[in-house]
Amino acid sequence: MCFVKCLKKAKSFLLEPTKAFKKEQKTSFVEAFKYVLVIGPILAILNGVIAGLILPIISPLAGIITIIAVAIMSYVALIITPFISGLIVHLFAYLLGAKKGLEQTLKVTFYSQTPSMLFGWIPIIGSIFGIYGIVLQIIGIKNLQKMTMGRAILAVLLPIIILSVLLIIGILLLIFTIFSLGIHFDTNMFT
Repeated sequence: MCFVKCLKKAKSFLLEPTKAFKKEQKTSFVEAFKYVLVIGPILAILNGVIAGLILPIISPLAGIITIIAVAIMSYVALIITPFISGLIVHLFAYLLGAKKGLEQTLKVTFYSQTPSMLFGWIPIIGSIFGIYGIVLQIIGIKNLQKMTMGRAILAVLLPIIILSVLLIIGILLLIFTIFSLGIHFDTNMFT
């Protein structure tokens, strides 16, 4: 899959997501995977460069190592994360009446990374594109799994809500554990 074709597809997902997902109904998951392999380096490289600029650089070599390490980790995350989130979203979609298989959900999770792959590297506002990725996931699940919009919203948002609640509970348990053990922080140690 060539870079120019992938950029056209990315534009379609950004500007006409319903139409873009309908075009992908008959394609294989391999196409979505190739798409991420081709577009993903944009985010990976730019994440590395931003990290190299933001993090304090001790030496030029440390800066280069930081750029390379962050770029590699970003690229690997772009490949692994949609598999994991796809499995979780598919479980919820299945429980809510998804009519198509896991492959359709995985295509959605890969393609819905488009906003983040192109603009997620921009500090602060990059998170807005992550939110748009969630919107794309909802649109994709609705179209590729033949679900109602309400069920698609639940299939995508319930795992996020559940994981957020579990994370908050975990943080609160950690805080309560620290305080129950009598560990305290001396506020004078920083002055």
